[in-house]
Amino acid sequence: MPENATEVADLESSPDDPIPRAWLAPLLSTVVTLPLACFAYIVVAFSAMACDSCSDADSERFESSWDIAFPVYGLGHVVTLGLLIAGWTVPAQLRYRGRRVAFAWLAPLSLVALYLVFWGLLDLP
Repeated sequence: MPENATEVADLESSPDDPIPRAWLAPLLSTVVTLPLACFAYIVVAFSAMACDSCSDADSERFESSWDIAFPVYGLGHVVTLGLLIAGWTVPAQLRYRGRRVAFAWLAPLSLVALYLVFWGLLDLP
C-alpha cells in the first residue's frame, strides 16, 4: 500500500503513457496477414482454371462471374493493407491500445472475409 500521495500518483497511469511492447500486435498481424494474402491470391488465380473442361454455356457463365469476382478480390486487398497500415500508425499510447489491437485483428479477418466474398461471387459449374 502506498504511504503518501506521491506514491499514489506514481502508481496511476495516464492515457498518454506509452504501451509496453506496442509493436507486438501489428507485427503478429503482419506476419500472419502477408503470407496468408500471398497464398490466397495464388489459390484465387488458379481458380480461373476451374472451368477448363466445361461446356460453352457453363464456361461463359463462369467467365462472366470471374470478370467481376477477380477485380473485387484485388481491390479488397486495399482494405487489408489499409488495416495493416492503420495498426502500425496508431499512436502507441494507452488510450489507443484497443484500436491498435482491433486493427491488428481486423487485417487477417478482412482477408478471410474477402476470400469468402470472392467465392460467393464466383459462379462455379
